[in-house]
Amino acid sequence: MKKEVYIAHTNDIPIEESPFDYSERSYEPISNLVQEVFKSLNLDYMIDRKTVLLKPNFVRINPKKPITVTDPRLVKAVALCCLRAGAKEVQVSDNPGFGLSAEKDVFANKIVQAIRYYQDKEVKDIVFTPWDIEDFKIIEVDGEVLNTLMVPNNFLEADIVINMPKMKTHIQAGVSLGLKNLQGVSYHPERYNFHRTELTYRVIDILSVRQPDITIVDGILPMEGQAPFFGKAISGFNTLVAGQDVVAVDSVAAKVMGYRPEEVPMIMLAAAKGYGERDLDEIEIKGQSLDETLSNYGRPQTYFERAIMSSIGVIPNIKSVEGGTCTGCMSALRHSIDRLVEEKTELDSPFTVYSGVPMPENVSMRNIDGHLIAFGNCAASIEWDHSTRNSRGIFLPGCPPNIFKLYDHLKNAKQEDIDEDSIWEEYAESYNIVVPHSNVYNELMSKVATHVEGNNVLDVACGVGYLLKLLEKEERHLFGFDSSEEMIKHAEDKDIKNCQLRVLSVEGMGPVPEYANLDTITCINAIYHWAEPISALENMFRALREGGKLVLSSIKPDFNLAALAEATKTDLLAQPNSDKLLVHYERMININAKIAANGVINLYHDNEILELLTKVGFHNVIYHDNDSYLRNNFLVVVEK
Repeated sequence: MKKEVYIAHTNDIPIEESPFDYSERSYEPISNLVQEVFKSLNLDYMIDRKTVLLKPNFVRINPKKPITVTDPRLVKAVALCCLRAGAKEVQVSDNPGFGLSAEKDVFANKIVQAIRYYQDKEVKDIVFTPWDIEDFKIIEVDGEVLNTLMVPNNFLEADIVINMPKMKTHIQAGVSLGLKNLQGVSYHPERYNFHRTELTYRVIDILSVRQPDITIVDGILPMEGQAPFFGKAISGFNTLVAGQDVVAVDSVAAKVMGYRPEEVPMIMLAAAKGYGERDLDEIEIKGQSLDETLSNYGRPQTYFERAIMSSIGVIPNIKSVEGGTCTGCMSALRHSIDRLVEEKTELDSPFTVYSGVPMPENVSMRNIDGHLIAFGNCAASIEWDHSTRNSRGIFLPGCPPNIFKLYDHLKNAKQEDIDEDSIWEEYAESYNIVVPHSNVYNELMSKVATHVEGNNVLDVACGVGYLLKLLEKEERHLFGFDSSEEMIKHAEDKDIKNCQLRVLSVEGMGPVPEYANLDTITCINAIYHWAEPISALENMFRALREGGKLVLSSIKPDFNLAALAEATKTDLLAQPNSDKLLVHYERMININAKIAANGVINLYHDNEILELLTKVGFHNVIYHDNDSYLRNNFLVVVEK
């Protein structure tokens, strides 16, 4: 038996009315289309006395640009049609993603008014449940790319799920229709982490948990070109594509847009896994025929203008080097580029944006135009010049980075010297928030702590005091100093027992009376900032008692920044407040890059650090190379 897909079209919707500011003149024809779909597909019987969940596309909703989201008039019409069919309750849920709040940025604005109020009366049986406050359930799946999924409870519990995607092209997926719309079901931090090449497989994993019962594609005011955000509207299209088989609906809708189903990976994989029919010969199209629908455009070409993913050559002052870049970073990069174009942003100076993994041999960095930006974790190694041990530019981490990360950086780019006081204030705040949740950082501190002996211990460049808190004992006297006043303030907030803290640089530690006859001095990730490392090490040598230890750890020249960033991000994603933590971690990464570009950075090979220590007078050197901090740090224990 063939799958049924219904195409409904009208010429009666006035184009001058906005989806967010409309009258009965435009609402009534849309309502009539919905009633036509329900009657033709006999949907009323499915809905009677059932709890119905509507899943529209409300990604980055903007009343000034309504074409990016499912038309509120359509959502209202479907909700009311369900109530008239006897639905017990109708819920509307979505999550806009990208760190935006559905509760504040979506359901708190015009969308609620546009849907809930009908003929000046509130329809109380329409319940709005933002997915950033709805409880999620962890589901074990035998997935293509996932073992577990976090899914909203109401998505699992609703009797009927009506999938309501916006018809639009998509930079990464080709088209954004019913299958792609299911990505919005995902818990936000997981959702963005899989906007890479495996995006298609993730959607199939969601289908394995639950398939939508009905899909209604919103082609009233579809979007073509650089969608999902920066495309153009096709006015007067006024078409719905609907059915119970999401794969069949997407196949027909894709054909309406000028795509063969074979060109859309999501359709191909979903069909191959048995979730629906993609063969147009095996689909019965009711209502308006495909040929009639293709004439709806009202212009010479009968297809949607396709989105372009590459960013090469789009903006004259941005040289985009795509080094085998995956679709995740290419898509994220192009979103930022398109936003700059839409806002007609003029850049004062040139930039070279490198994405992807640099080839292992013959990578030329001689022709960098202006300032270098390493975009995404794979490009991290290109940002650091190992020959000069200096930063070449800025690293924007992520796999992929947020779609507007490059946009934000370029809009705020300033070439003047950094204000070190203010930048360390920002760093201290973020470091204090991130470190407790990072296994990577805590592993290093724990390893350093295992080498600490005695009851008089000093932590040089103590930062916000986490290592000192770890070393806390009743009988132990602790000392800590840092050149940043903000770091010391955070350390003081931890109420560390028997601990004296002060704002001080390593160069000024010599005259401090308490810093004498110390049993152990610790120092983590500070030596690379010191312009005069010998002088600093001599001060520490003098402060130790005979036989006292220095436990020193710092980043090695061949450190793997991408691996460190990815491991830390994985730790942070496991936390309930992961959105906030990731923002602070990216701030830490970028501040480090600014400091590297403007200050002293000296990374030492093992023979060089050992030479410095023995020159000062330390002996009994124990060098730990490969067992901490993802092999990015050395750890040296020496005696006086």
